[in-house]
Amino acid sequence: VTECFESEDKLQSCDADQLCPAGAKGPLCGVCKSGTHYHDGLICSECTGSLWASFGVLMAICFLCAGLVAIWHFKRAVLQVEFPRCFKMWADTSRFKIAYVTCQIVGSVSWA
Repeated sequence: VTECFESEDKLQSCDADQLCPAGAKGPLCGVCKSGTHYHDGLICSECTGSLWASFGVLMAICFLCAGLVAIWHFKRAVLQVEFPRCFKMWADTSRFKIAYVTCQIVGSVSWA
């Protein structure tokens, strides 16, 4: 990068992407190259991790949710008799609305 600024001739021969830090490209180096992601609002970092690991976690969460929905659907009457306070707490949809909106608010705040 520094050799681009040694003379005006060298500056003309430099590609704009050569002036960007590693992994960045485009106007004002504001776009990350393929295989990298924007990290901490400062640099483009290499992508790491496995797609299959993420898929496995997602599937586990889906099976857990499906299991909870099945228990709720098929055992609702038993839950209502055995655990009346818990049933009233979880059956109240306004609690879910409040929790959902709170999660949206917390997720939209920039914690930097």
